[in-house]
Amino acid sequence: MKRIFITLVVSFNAFFAMAQHLPCGSDAKRRELIHNHPEILQQEADHELITNQLINQQKINRANQQIYTIPVVFHIIHQNGAENISDAQVIDAVNILNRDYRKLNADTAAIVHGFDTLCADAGIEFRLATIDPLGNCTNGIERIYSTETYVGDDGSKLHAWPRNKYLNVWVVAQMENGVAGYAYYPSSVSGGFMAFVDGVIILHNYVGSIGTSNVGTSRALTHEVGHWLNLQHPWGNNNDPGVICGDDLVDDTPITKGWTTCNLNGNVCIPGIYENVQNYMDYSYCSVMFTQGQVDRMRAALIDNTADRSNLWTTANLIATGVEPGTELSCAPKADFYPAKPTVCLNENIVFYDNTVNGASTSWQWTFQDGNPATSTVQDPTVSFGTPGWKTVSLTVNNAEGTDSRTITNSIYVSNGLADYGTPYWESFEWYLPFAEKWIVRNRDNNETYFQLYHGAGYTGDYCIMLNNASIITNPFDDGAKDIDELITPSFNLTAVQGSTLNFRYASSTNAMNADDITETLKIYSSTDCGQTWILRKTITGLALATSQGAGGSSYVPVSATDWAYEAVNISASLAQPDIRFKFEYVSSAYSNNLFIDDINIATTTGIDEQEELIVDLFPNPSSEMFTINSNTPGTKMVKVYSATGEIVHDFSMTGISANVDCSKWSAGVYLVSIQASGGTFKIIRYLKF
Repeated sequence: MKRIFITLVVSFNAFFAMAQHLPCGSDAKRRELIHNHPEILQQEADHELITNQLINQQKINRANQQIYTIPVVFHIIHQNGAENISDAQVIDAVNILNRDYRKLNADTAAIVHGFDTLCADAGIEFRLATIDPLGNCTNGIERIYSTETYVGDDGSKLHAWPRNKYLNVWVVAQMENGVAGYAYYPSSVSGGFMAFVDGVIILHNYVGSIGTSNVGTSRALTHEVGHWLNLQHPWGNNNDPGVICGDDLVDDTPITKGWTTCNLNGNVCIPGIYENVQNYMDYSYCSVMFTQGQVDRMRAALIDNTADRSNLWTTANLIATGVEPGTELSCAPKADFYPAKPTVCLNENIVFYDNTVNGASTSWQWTFQDGNPATSTVQDPTVSFGTPGWKTVSLTVNNAEGTDSRTITNSIYVSNGLADYGTPYWESFEWYLPFAEKWIVRNRDNNETYFQLYHGAGYTGDYCIMLNNASIITNPFDDGAKDIDELITPSFNLTAVQGSTLNFRYASSTNAMNADDITETLKIYSSTDCGQTWILRKTITGLALATSQGAGGSSYVPVSATDWAYEAVNISASLAQPDIRFKFEYVSSAYSNNLFIDDINIATTTGIDEQEELIVDLFPNPSSEMFTINSNTPGTKMVKVYSATGEIVHDFSMTGISANVDCSKWSAGVYLVSIQASGGTFKIIRYLKF
């Protein structure tokens, strides 16, 4: 039962500008956790008894409260996007935490009468660690390249540092269920594997007040750390705000339903009893205060050894993590960088971003293979490249503590703006060089699953492209879903094939036992600007993608033509361009198995059944001087031979069932041989001249 009631009428503070904000996900994650582990309810009850005992002890000695300092590490989970926030934005967020938890915020002057006397200094401070768990120098900010930034759940909490030494904060691009962030109570993560997910996970634009964030969302981290320190929402754990009047087990926060607007006259639950709308743990987004009762509860969480909170602020740990005055380390930088886009057109400007960690750099020395400029001393230089292909880029960084360098061989791919191939085009991957030289593989998670040439299965021949999803290795909190892999084609000149199609075969399996769990997708995109921007053209998902089901955990490989499906992407007027690339993007589910792709073709076969095709042999293949064409069909047949760029290098009428072709004067390379009978049936054969 609440013992303090506020009955003063207050006026609305118009200077609080309200906007639409995302909710906290802590209550929903707690309910999910209890559903899977109902024993947590007993853990919470036991912990509440201890908490009340510690609160009563603290009340006796409030005048001589110790300042508790908490070492913090920020894990920036990113894919080189806006979510890869700056060191300055992280430092700003820590400053806001310290301001709010020490009651140093100037807007306490706006606290309505009646609650102003309840506002309290928590006596808790936060410091970025300067020593990591291995004893190495750090600035308390690490950057992790991972597609988990688009997931935002417990599986996204990568590389957790020991929770008895650090408060872990994970920053991501997207959050599960559309929330701003969440944290668990100490009693929810008191043992076992839950130690690896203890901390705060939060959207990048709810961190600090600068960079990608703003003042309106800058207190979200204050709110989530409150949960980590055992504070509930003011309405308790009963439901989402605005539904049921509830209690947060704190005596001086009135019973409330919670607020999503800054109605400072709010008194819904008990007529005449005004509610603490400005509390950091509410959703009003005009929050400016913790009450003394909340402060007692948070400090009790730090005294108790539940979830290792009591070790964080000890002198020994402050020394071990480098936040004790006199023990802080200043680090040499560790060089890292990335381009604004992974591909670029010839002679087109692209920005390279310094992504250095550990210590702030004071100087930069870049070198760019075939770059203009070839060198730069700017932190984030703009460069263009005068020759096509993969480019090697190096960065050397320096500060007073030391120097470090990094070189990336395949840092960026430069397209020459001219098509690699004309049409018709047909690729069955029977020769490895075109794939190795012309195709681009992007392993977005830098993990063990990626598109690769595979020998031993194919719709045509013995080779195809495989994405080895059966190899996904996950941690206990990651089900393997939403791993992203990309396969980018060579460039094509499609100016002459409007109204035709890009065709391909695919085979895929899933370990799911019901259709609702088959959520993986294969998307096909097109780009007219060398892969800098992409337009979605086709999505295949669910049962349409799973040509085989129930792989039972084994590594799936197609064994017959019936395992393969056919798909076509229309080539409209917008794609009838001289330099087009296509991208196959696969997003995994929790039950994904291997994916295979074969027979990628443009303006050639269009899914014709085998009985509609000519039966034709071409031998020897490969050869250097001559090859022979044999056909089962009598009568005249038109034969056309296309180079890799789509030019007709040879054409003739074949009147019998056999013909010899002299290729001795042709350049070495890959050719397409098209044989079409008078009845319309035809066959495309890929020929290699050496």
